[in-house]
Amino acid sequence: FCSEGIDLARQISVKYPRKKIIIDGAMNPERVKLAIGAGASEIVSGGYIMNSDDPCQSLKELRDQIS
Repeated sequence: FCSEGIDLARQISVKYPRKKIIIDGAMNPERVKLAIGAGASEIVSGGYIMNSDDPCQSLKELRDQIS
């Protein structure tokens, strides 16, 4: 996870509000919340879900941060 990506997403969303912003990289529920708050329109999360003991629950936890 690179926190500079969150800052960059925020800058891009202000300058180009209609652009789709996709953030990937060590996304967990806390980071998803930061990314969405910074203007991300899509989140990519592989490891958090696939390395979990309960992938369905992990996906729900991520989705809960979006809605």
